[in-house]
Amino acid sequence: MNHLRHSLLLAALALSGCLGTDGSDYYISTSGNDSWSGRLAEPNPDSSDGPFATLERARDAVRESIADGNSADRSTRVLLRAGTYPVNSTLELMSEDSGTPEAPVIWSAFDDEEVILTGGQRLYHLAPVVGSPFAERVRPEFQDSIVVADLRGEGIGDFGSFSDEEGPGLEVFVDNRRMQRARYPNTGFLNIDWVPQSGDAPINEGSFQWQRDGIAVGRHFGRIQIHDDRLAAWAPSPDIWLHGYYVWDWRDGFQRVASVDGKSGTVYPASPHHNYGYSKGQRLYFFNVLEELDQPGEWVLDFEKGYLYLWPPGGADEQVVSVSVFDGPAISLNGASNVEIRRLAFTEFRKSAIQIEGGENCRLLGNVVRNVGRSPITVVGGTGHEVRSNDLVDLGGAGITVEGGDRTTLEPAGHVIHNNRIEHFGQVRKTDVPGIRMTGAGITASNNLLTDSPDAGIFFFGNDMTLEYNDIHRVAKESDDVGAMYIGRDYSMRGNIIRYNYLHHLEKPMHVGVMGVYLDDFASGVTVVNNVFYKAGRCVFMGGGRRNHVEGNVFVGCSPSVFLDARGKVRNTEFFDGRITTLEDRLAAVNYQEPPYSERYPELVGLYDDDPAMPKYNRIVGNVSMDGTWLWLYSGLPLSLLEMTGNVIADPIVLQTSPETGVETENFAVFGMDARDVAEISGAGNVVASDLPGQFDNAAGTFTWTGDGPNPVEAIPFGRIGLMSDEYRVTVP
Repeated sequence: MNHLRHSLLLAALALSGCLGTDGSDYYISTSGNDSWSGRLAEPNPDSSDGPFATLERARDAVRESIADGNSADRSTRVLLRAGTYPVNSTLELMSEDSGTPEAPVIWSAFDDEEVILTGGQRLYHLAPVVGSPFAERVRPEFQDSIVVADLRGEGIGDFGSFSDEEGPGLEVFVDNRRMQRARYPNTGFLNIDWVPQSGDAPINEGSFQWQRDGIAVGRHFGRIQIHDDRLAAWAPSPDIWLHGYYVWDWRDGFQRVASVDGKSGTVYPASPHHNYGYSKGQRLYFFNVLEELDQPGEWVLDFEKGYLYLWPPGGADEQVVSVSVFDGPAISLNGASNVEIRRLAFTEFRKSAIQIEGGENCRLLGNVVRNVGRSPITVVGGTGHEVRSNDLVDLGGAGITVEGGDRTTLEPAGHVIHNNRIEHFGQVRKTDVPGIRMTGAGITASNNLLTDSPDAGIFFFGNDMTLEYNDIHRVAKESDDVGAMYIGRDYSMRGNIIRYNYLHHLEKPMHVGVMGVYLDDFASGVTVVNNVFYKAGRCVFMGGGRRNHVEGNVFVGCSPSVFLDARGKVRNTEFFDGRITTLEDRLAAVNYQEPPYSERYPELVGLYDDDPAMPKYNRIVGNVSMDGTWLWLYSGLPLSLLEMTGNVIADPIVLQTSPETGVETENFAVFGMDARDVAEISGAGNVVASDLPGQFDNAAGTFTWTGDGPNPVEAIPFGRIGLMSDEYRVTVP
């Protein structure tokens, strides 16, 4: 293009507003220059002016404009042009970078251009491992497929750690896909054959609550035994790690291996040991084992020498190989208010992409977060923040973490987590990595789609939380004793509402299994109304809590629809005899015998004078259950303990009870029903029907009432559940 044509085009674009003649706009481009004004969307013909090159320079320009009072009456926009922007330091936006409610400061992609902020670094020097001094431990039959990179030679010296606290550290990506650390076995798990019980002194005494094989669960002396011939083929290495569920199937962990005696099958985990210890029969696998680099997509890191061994799935020459180098976040809003981050993409950060701390009314809108290792989006404190219509996919850990509000005063945060798609999370760390974590008071999660994860969908801990219109499925696929929605072990967390959600395809055969709504360890005062459960495991699970309200829900193909136990009487007596003071401590922490708790929740004031170990005052009313099991009463609980009326029950199994004296059994066996049970349920105002009272369309998640009498679940707004179209989510997958 000649200079005349270029000038005419620029003039036309300027007249149309595309190049930011509006003095409130700044631009950033990969071809920009921080010495320019930042007021043009692309360089002018003589390259004397144009967009900025860095986010920091744009921030400083906006800050100056705000200080001069130039942005008081209209929004200031920072518009990023298409391209990939490497991030090696956090863009920190402070209170002086704030807008106003009427005129927020907006950081956004320009028009529909693709803008990527990356914490990764591409590797350009990948050498064949065959014939090199690096090949001695690589199995000969695979050497032609494996390449090696000298990370220190590429300027990368910080590899991070696999530890539970610090996250996955350095990760490898090929064409934007996360690669698997070389592991044994390649799929599935090994099991701990034995935990030897001899030595000078136990490193972990184990749990006083539980025993297996006559041994306190978790008790160990610093070694475990795994009898497998492959262990003898491995050369000694400080880089071998374990990942597994060492004691409980609801808690995984990473553990470096000090040494392996392949002949005896004895494995010596390095200190510090997993906090729960190790237990016979539990699942684990080895990873970062060079001798097990045996299939496409695997890699191994030599921490000491800094060499990365990789089997590229399509050949190194044809693919882009990158590693995560920056922990993040890319953008931190620290005390900022009225700032919006729109339509940006974030990828390959080891820990975090965006953080908000303090401030008011900041919004994350229509962003894409991919291949982040730990906690991609985090909100801590402040009021009125919104995380809306973002896509978070292929995450090493959790999805969106939001804290706020004051649990002592019950002052709400007013934060909203709305219309986000969160898929394929928990790809590295497998537990304690929910798609959404809500902590505090007065936070709402609505219309979110959560799917494909080894562990929980939503953790919520606090008061006055609202979980509504969410679609959660195919979560909790690997861990055990977990819920699509989970709260537990605190009598003071009340006022929480779960309504209009669709929880489905959650079943898996394990010891405890998966729960739809998991009200664990005395969780109380939760309202569960007008939800749809389809093949959702144990749908509403009440673990000893009280004053829970379950009404107007549809249960289809569930086992069971409702579960209640009296663990306070038969298993967890230690919660009420002084050995474990968690419940009392958490009540005391919120001053529950004083306002506002004594006024909002007067039942808490005399709780410990009202047989707190018994799950009293739970209400199960106006639900429809069909094609599964209606009710399990565990621990010998009588039907009379429940207020249960107005339910339509068309399940092959209406009631199962257990006379077990504990909740922790090997098979959770339940024992039958008889005509008296069915008569008692019917006599309490419930309908036990032989014909299905409705038709359920599991693809649409809709239920059509065909039964006699009024529809007890007509209040469910099926069309509003799940992702919705808006200006930041034009199409719904």
